[in-house]
Amino acid sequence: MVWWLVLGLAAVAMAAGAWAAAGERRSLAHGAAAAAYILLAVWVVGQAGGRAFSGSESHLLGYFVVGLGILAAGELAAGWGSSALAARAPAATPLAAVLFALGFDFLRPDAYSYVPAAIMALLVLVVAGQASRRLATAKRGRRNPSPAQVQWRNLYIVCIALLLYAALYKTMDRGWPMLSAYAVASGSLLLGVAQLWWAWSVVLRQELAAPWLRRLALQAGVLLMVVGAFLVYREFI
Repeated sequence: MVWWLVLGLAAVAMAAGAWAAAGERRSLAHGAAAAAYILLAVWVVGQAGGRAFSGSESHLLGYFVVGLGILAAGELAAGWGSSALAARAPAATPLAAVLFALGFDFLRPDAYSYVPAAIMALLVLVVAGQASRRLATAKRGRRNPSPAQVQWRNLYIVCIALLLYAALYKTMDRGWPMLSAYAVASGSLLLGVAQLWWAWSVVLRQELAAPWLRRLALQAGVLLMVVGAFLVYREFI
C-alpha cells in the first residue's frame, strides 16, 4: 500500500510539473519532473531491492532505474544548472530511451516472432526516416545545419525509434500480459509524440502542442512504460 502511495505521488508531481509549465514557472516545472522520476525509481527499487539489478529477468528493471535517474538529472540540469549544462540537458531523453529499450529486452526476440518483429522494425524505420527527412527539409532555406548537428539529430531519432520498436514489440511477446504490453506500447507512443511536438517547435518554430502538454505526454509515457514493465518483471523478484 505504501509503495502505491509513492507511485501516486509521482503522478501528482507530473501533474504539478505540467501546471508549473503552463504558468511559465520553468524551474518549478523541471524540479517537479525530476521529483517524479526519482519517485518512480524509488517505487521500483523499494519493491525489487537488489533484484532490480540481478536475476534472470528482474535485472532488466535496473535499466529503467538508471534511465529514470538520467531523466531526473537532465531535468535538474535544464532547470537549475548552468547555461552549458542546460544546453546538454536534452541528451538525457535519447539516452534514457536506449536504456528503456534495453529494459524491454529487445535484443532477444523469440523465434516465433522473427517475421512480425522484422515488419515492426521496418515500419518504425520508415516513420523515423520520414520524420528525419521532414525536419532536414524544413531546416534548409533558413540555415544549413552543421554536420555535427545533422549527426546528433539522426542519432536522437534513432534512439527514440529504438524505444518505439522495443515497446511495440511487447504486444507480440507471449510472455507479456495484454495489459502490460499495451501500457508500454501506449507509453512509448506518448513519448514519441511528445518528442515530435518538441522537434517541430525547435526546428520549425511551430507549436503543435503547448509546452505543458508536451511535458505531460512525455512523463505520462514514462510512467506507463515503467509501471507496465514492473508488473511483468515483479514475477521474477
